[in-house]
Amino acid sequence: MGTSAALHVRRSIVVTSIVFTVLLTACGSTGAGEAAAESTPRPAVSSTSTSFVVVRRPAEDTWTDPNIHSDYITIDPEIVFYAAPIVVVGTVREVLGPFWNSADGQRWTRPPRTADTLPSVEPGMYREIVVDIETVLRDDFQQMDSVVRVVAGGGGVEPDPRDAFRGGRYTEGETVVLFLRLQVRFMRDDLLAAYKPFWGPQGVFHVARDGTVLGDGVAEAIERKQNEIPDPEAPPEPPFVPEVITLEEFSAMIASIRDVRNEAAEGYRLDPSVVAAEIEFWTEFFETGVVPDPPGVPAPIP
Repeated sequence: MGTSAALHVRRSIVVTSIVFTVLLTACGSTGAGEAAAESTPRPAVSSTSTSFVVVRRPAEDTWTDPNIHSDYITIDPEIVFYAAPIVVVGTVREVLGPFWNSADGQRWTRPPRTADTLPSVEPGMYREIVVDIETVLRDDFQQMDSVVRVVAGGGGVEPDPRDAFRGGRYTEGETVVLFLRLQVRFMRDDLLAAYKPFWGPQGVFHVARDGTVLGDGVAEAIERKQNEIPDPEAPPEPPFVPEVITLEEFSAMIASIRDVRNEAAEGYRLDPSVVAAEIEFWTEFFETGVVPDPPGVPAPIP
């Protein structure tokens, strides 16, 4: 698998597996950071008072209003592979939550909007995934330590499959390949920077015991497909046999994918300073109601 042509074939295999999941979902199938050495959730300080600390705890009410979530939009997987500034292989140590995006982690309701109401943060659930890093395949800005705390969107559980896995599925003890970037985390009480999967579940890959790599949700989609009861009136379909890629081959693909400049993907590469500027921009807007000057454009990434 040392040639560019062979690696392109392997990239096509991973892309095909992702597209397979998307197609199954479209046909009605359900289911879908900050670097830190410690694993205990840190307390969140209330933004409305400095006299006490709000202790965050897993949500007691995980019911999600289906009217507040938009459909998930996928992008070309090649963009994820090329543009993600951080790619790591690691072991999931803990899956914390789910939490609502509030200081105490509990469910909250956004007040009804009026004509004079500013745009506001919507209620939503997330999890924190503590990952022990084993291999750093890419770290454009030297951000990674031995442990990363990843903020993954969605509650990770039923009853709302549309939102349950917007940040990927995770099992404690499993090996994962994560494509990450620093992003703004919109909380009811604050705006924070956090490491998130690059483009949601498209940045999450699972490594099986035999060393093969599958995109998030692909294994579940294959199992559902294999367990479907065929329609006796429909023409028989050929059995689906997924192609596989090993972790070694996957790592080689990531190492070589930037050998050829991808102009479409370059637009998705962001310097971490953009996140700080975005937080400053939105904080000023929410506090004053006045649209501030847009953040400056950072220098191009080499």
